[in-house]
Amino acid sequence: MTAAGRWSWPITCTALAALSVVLVLVDAGPTLRAPVVLTFLLVCPGLAVVRFLRISDVAARASVAIALSISLVGIVSLVQAYAGVWDPTVGVLAVAAITTVVVMIEVLTRQRGEQTA
Repeated sequence: MTAAGRWSWPITCTALAALSVVLVLVDAGPTLRAPVVLTFLLVCPGLAVVRFLRISDVAARASVAIALSISLVGIVSLVQAYAGVWDPTVGVLAVAAITTVVVMIEVLTRQRGEQTA
């Protein structure tokens, strides 16, 4: 895999997370906010995790990424609901933080592997 291919998804997920956070915090209009935040919530959290699973089939990777994303968003929502602090803004912030942490773990793991190789 080329260097650009290795870094494209971590950069894309981190950028979408940051853009989603900004759009939610500034309360951007739904025409702009909805497609960006929905794309982020449906793809990025699961994709950040599925990259550790080394699934070679693209369709399987995409399916698992979307399923994991929906599951993670559901878990964050349930935790908020059970804690009695339901707030969609906080939910997006939490999912963005989790996604960014997982992406950073992947990046650091990859850099450590490249240094030892």
